[in-house]
Amino acid sequence: MPRPSTVAHYLVERELGRGAMGVVYLARDAKLDRMVAIKALPTDLEENPGRRARFEREARTLAAINHPNIAAIYGIEAAEGSSYLVLELAEGQTLSEKLDGAASTGAPMPLEETLDICGQIAAGVEAAHQRGIIHRDLKPDNVKIRPDGVVKVLDFGIAMSGRSEPQAPVDQGQATVVSTPIPQSPAGATLAGAIVGTPGYMSPEQARGKSVGCAADVWALGCILFECLTGKMAFAGETLADVVAVTLLAEPEWSALPPRTPNRVLTLLAACLEKDQHKRLADAAEARAELARALAELRNPSMGERLSVSLVGEESDDLDRVAGNLSETGPGLVGRESEAGELVRLLEKARLVTVVGAGGCGKSRLATKAGAMARGGYSGGVWLAEMAPAQEVAMPAHLLAISLGVRPSGGRSIRQSLADRIAARPVLLVMDACQHSPGPCAQLAADLLGACPNLRIVATSRDPLGVGREKVFPLAGLAVSRDQGGSEAALLLVERAATAGAVVKEEPETGHHVAHLCRQVQGLPLAIEVVAGLAATMGLGELTARLEERLASKGVAHLERQPAQQVVQLMIDWVYDQLPHVERGLLRRLSLFAGGSTVRSAAAVSGASDSYPDPAADSPAGQSVTQLETRIAEMLTRLAARGLSWKHVGSDAANARFALPDPVVQYARGRLMEATGAGAIAQAHARYWLAFAENAVGKLGGASGAAWGSVLEAEYANLQCAAEVATTSRDTETAGKLDGLLKQFRAWRGI
Repeated sequence: MPRPSTVAHYLVERELGRGAMGVVYLARDAKLDRMVAIKALPTDLEENPGRRARFEREARTLAAINHPNIAAIYGIEAAEGSSYLVLELAEGQTLSEKLDGAASTGAPMPLEETLDICGQIAAGVEAAHQRGIIHRDLKPDNVKIRPDGVVKVLDFGIAMSGRSEPQAPVDQGQATVVSTPIPQSPAGATLAGAIVGTPGYMSPEQARGKSVGCAADVWALGCILFECLTGKMAFAGETLADVVAVTLLAEPEWSALPPRTPNRVLTLLAACLEKDQHKRLADAAEARAELARALAELRNPSMGERLSVSLVGEESDDLDRVAGNLSETGPGLVGRESEAGELVRLLEKARLVTVVGAGGCGKSRLATKAGAMARGGYSGGVWLAEMAPAQEVAMPAHLLAISLGVRPSGGRSIRQSLADRIAARPVLLVMDACQHSPGPCAQLAADLLGACPNLRIVATSRDPLGVGREKVFPLAGLAVSRDQGGSEAALLLVERAATAGAVVKEEPETGHHVAHLCRQVQGLPLAIEVVAGLAATMGLGELTARLEERLASKGVAHLERQPAQQVVQLMIDWVYDQLPHVERGLLRRLSLFAGGSTVRSAAAVSGASDSYPDPAADSPAGQSVTQLETRIAEMLTRLAARGLSWKHVGSDAANARFALPDPVVQYARGRLMEATGAGAIAQAHARYWLAFAENAVGKLGGASGAAWGSVLEAEYANLQCAAEVATTSRDTETAGKLDGLLKQFRAWRGI
């Protein structure tokens, strides 16, 4: 197609490049005096409805993502019968050009630069995945590196929405069906059609034309990482057929990796380039975290093996590099921007700030949001430790040591070792859910603040900790409007209702119903999410009427005047009564867990003997997913849609993690105690964890001991609480064995 001279108020200067889905031009924005990139749909494709729809979908895709590592979209324009996307101009080299430059010197890219660049790519991909968007064409040509080092992921032209969905249907006008013989195509060229992606970077499932999910982008990230480390493509060939063949059948040339490649990176590469997508690392967030940890260890080995790094740069052109393990888990925070900013500012003056409020008001999410916002101010990192419910007095110190990777040695106590690790570094600790052990948490905070002059702590609890110079940050419900749906509470209800599958129409009557519901539940986030989960099965008008009927049946005249804790419990009770019998039982069993459960552990406690650990397997990954585990996963996902649990995505289906909010735990535990067979359920729970601990602790001395130790660390709170549940249910034999195994693990771990 001929190059246009102008598009709207953009003055086109020259062509920058072209591909299967469009031509990109350099242009000047005459209104704002800035350079932009303009992507045009080729003339021969403009009249194709399928290609045009894909072009417009790219615009919507980019508009849905706002992240420093993804090139932004400024708008979509039409001129002389053609369509154009106006995009941020990402100046600098493509990663492909950078790799060519390194190849000309006869050496691969430096390790530190590789980890930095790939970590930023992973961060951009993670942001897309959080929006349910799969890139499907991640490759060096689609990565730009600005002169200041900021990486931009480009070209979402064949991206698709949804996780683990089949590849988008291809209309006949745009299909390129790969047949026999397979047409030759150079590696690096994007194929659009029945097979979508770029040979050499597309995953095996893409190459076969099968369903793709986030794991396809993780594969491509692994290919890029391998190429940066070695200067060679992981999967190369002279023809398309050759490239597809090695992708499906061959392994990368592992011997080409530099001898200095850290073990952490080798493990990550193997996980990313697993040909079976169900066994492959499925989460870009985990890849980003592993790259960050490897970069941190490379730059500062003295900070320890488990030190991790997050890259942030939302507020500046230069990327700040800070350490920590904090990530925002569970449903994203809606609203609370002003409170989070206020909490960050308060930390500049106070060394301990405790966020207090009723269960379900959003304390944990506010604290983690503020910690994420404050990362740039703490060169020693922002670290999260979740204080799980347990009677063990030393539990908070154990959990904090595990979170920071501290291993006491030389006769030093846990507290002394924690203080040694933090020392004079500027560090922010987020101690979440301190209400489970307020005394030990308060003492631990006081000891560390006294020993570490640059330490700051954000704690969450039902009540203040009572530590000297503590600043209390009271938290209530979200802001609620009186007669319309534009408040923070209303935005949360509408977003969660949509997530649950409800269709919320933009009508005046809808706004009134939303406002009324939010006002009734006092803007409490958990109560709103639970109500929103019901919106998928009934309209908002019916939901409002049903709520009034429910309150009348319970003898509650004015819900908005009730204590916040009672409001949350009433809403949980309402949803619980709507659950199928089998899901109620699962929820009751989940209340026995501390720190969340995997699909496998939930299935095992539900009576699935084939979900117990296999002593013959020396891999923490375990066996393949069973049919019952698939059903349990579906039920857990439905409970999450109802607002009754939070899902944390793991590396595979069996290890996806679900956690109940604390008020749901309290409610479900109460219902468990009322249920027939509660003692048998408690015993089944304790017996599973005993089998788990016997298997894992028994392998700590083997070649894979470190991997098993990490598994035990992740489940430490569950194991401790299982021992206490066994004691409470008078299963003294199981309790004694669990206590002994926990002592063995603590001795191995040094805590």
